[in-house]
Amino acid sequence: MFKHLSDQALEEAHKNAVGLKLDKDFIAILEREMKNRGLSYEITSGKTTYFKQPLIP
Repeated sequence: MFKHLSDQALEEAHKNAVGLKLDKDFIAILEREMKNRGLSYEITSGKTTYFKQPLIP
C-alpha cells in the first residue's frame, strides 16, 4: 500500500497522524507498515524518536 513512500515520509506521516489525533485505524495501518519495514518509534516527554531495527531472518 505504501511501497512508494520513503521510510522518512512514512515516519513523518505517522508523527503527524499521532499529533493530529487522526483515526486510530489509520495510525494502526501506518504502524503496521513501519513494522514491516523494521521501523520503530519511541515517545518520551512528548517527543517521538524513530529508528530502524536490524531485520532478523
